[in-house]
Amino acid sequence: MNIRRKTLVVLAALGLALTASGGVANAAGVFKPIKNTWSGLCLQPEGGSTSDARIVQMPCVPGSAVQNWHFDKISGSNHQIINEASGRCFYMNGPVRRGSEVAQVACLPRVSNHVWKTVPNPPSIAEIESMAGGDHNLCLDVPGAETTAGLVMQTWDCNNTPAQRFVIGF
Repeated sequence: MNIRRKTLVVLAALGLALTASGGVANAAGVFKPIKNTWSGLCLQPEGGSTSDARIVQMPCVPGSAVQNWHFDKISGSNHQIINEASGRCFYMNGPVRRGSEVAQVACLPRVSNHVWKTVPNPPSIAEIESMAGGDHNLCLDVPGAETTAGLVMQTWDCNNTPAQRFVIGF
């Protein structure tokens, strides 16, 4: 079964569908924005891309499909994080280390760079920890706790600072 067909099967199981543009239809409010508690900015693919793109922080736009994400539960607190506009998943882009950029790419099952643990589970204010290569204690992070729009998100040692706390579905 090819990746697109697998994605359609997973989306159908969630009660979702792909739109004509290739994005995902938001059924029953499953997709929610992710906002950093420090910067007050929301996460989205760079330039609003529906292709592979880095994840950046931008001013929040209510109802924006590029800023809406679904936490597809894999097990326990582990999720794939899927963008509403693109149907693509959060991905630790690069080696498993601090400072690796976070991007959205086509979702692949059972690939650790696509798995993120939330503590606590959404909806909530949570840390979002990458499970790339196992538990390496690397969290989604706003570099330098900057409040600059367009700043690319990274992974960094989990430290429970405001730069690593996100409101999921405010």
